[in-house]
Amino acid sequence: MSRVTPQQVDWLLYNLPGLKAVVEAMEPPVSRSIVTRPATQTPAEPGGVVQSLAVRRASISTVVDAVERGLRFLAPEHQRLYRLKYRNLAPRRVIAKKAFLSERSVSRHLGTIRATIALHVGQIPDEMLAHFWREIGTVLAPGVAHLCYNPQQEKLSNGGALKGVF
Repeated sequence: MSRVTPQQVDWLLYNLPGLKAVVEAMEPPVSRSIVTRPATQTPAEPGGVVQSLAVRRASISTVVDAVERGLRFLAPEHQRLYRLKYRNLAPRRVIAKKAFLSERSVSRHLGTIRATIALHVGQIPDEMLAHFWREIGTVLAPGVAHLCYNPQQEKLSNGGALKGVF
């Protein structure tokens, strides 16, 4: 079981829609789709282009599925806080006001959400999780991972989507 940091969990939660889009983009539109191969095979892809694409898609899909499984296990109140924080991008002060909680309680609940997701992502084998973090930087287009969480500033910024995550 691998250790997943809170920064990695935050990155996954903020970028979950983008990761889903990447998985869908890697999926052929129909089952009869033809995968075109380049004229020459590079030595970096010993199993071929199709196998390489399948392994990339499987590693990303496995992590996305684990995050979604963790989100389903959250209590309804935690799911509401998740939507406010990670989908609506609300700051803690706004979340506290909408949920009728103190900012400290919001922080505690967000910690519980992160721990739940970390538990589910941590169940992925170490080599597959390492492959995910290695491949995600090469698969993501610059516009896909446009959200980057900066825990010090507690706001989102453009660029450097994977800095500080590893």
